[in-house]
Amino acid sequence: METKLCNWCERIGHACVWPVRALNFVAGLLFLRNMVATWQQWRRRQNYRHQRHWQRLDT
Repeated sequence: METKLCNWCERIGHACVWPVRALNFVAGLLFLRNMVATWQQWRRRQNYRHQRHWQRLDT
C-alpha cells in the first residue's frame, strides 16, 4: 500500500516538476520586466529633473 502510494506520488511529482518550473520561469521574467520598467521610469524622472534644472540655469 505505502509503496504504491509512494510510486504514485513520485509519478505525480515528476509530472508537476515541469509546470512548476514553467511558472517559476514566467514569474522570474515578469519580475525582471517589472524591475526594468521601474528603473527606466526612475531614470526618465532623473533625466527630466536634470533637464529642467539646466533650462532654469540657462534662462
